[in-house]
Amino acid sequence: AGPDLRGLMVGSEGAFGVITEVTLRVRRLPEVKRYEGFFFRTWAEGVAALRAMEQAGVAPDVARLSDVDETRVQLALSGASRVQRTYLRARRATCFAVFGWEGTADTVGPRRKASLSVVRGAIGVGTGAGEKWEHGRYDGPYLRDDLLDGGFLVETLETSTSWTDLLKV
Repeated sequence: AGPDLRGLMVGSEGAFGVITEVTLRVRRLPEVKRYEGFFFRTWAEGVAALRAMEQAGVAPDVARLSDVDETRVQLALSGASRVQRTYLRARRATCFAVFGWEGTADTVGPRRKASLSVVRGAIGVGTGAGEKWEHGRYDGPYLRDDLLDGGFLVETLETSTSWTDLLKV
């Protein structure tokens, strides 16, 4: 709790001092990475799944949930086939999520199973969707720049709230 003094120093561009020493922490790359795509019928259903995993202590290493509008744009940009879009529409799937587990070959499978054991309502679409997300996860800024050039304002805002207020926010 309280102010992030390190962030204040790093973000001050030298106004509050000069950083003269840095310590880095290095970790091994994960032996195994498994990213999977899921759809939920509603934003609230997806939020409930994320909350259930977190509260059960079995949250995946990566958990990203897109709302209806972002999911619609992602589907349009992904090149999803008419058959795929029809399938999702028939299942009333409107919100896309990516869950990812990283670690050793021995730990990823059991951790994935534990995560998904508390999830209700997820429509799994496999690792292809998750791997496609991983491959393009940092493309957003480039798309944003092209949209800005076209006169559209697009930005990401980081927001924090409690689980009980999340749907209101």
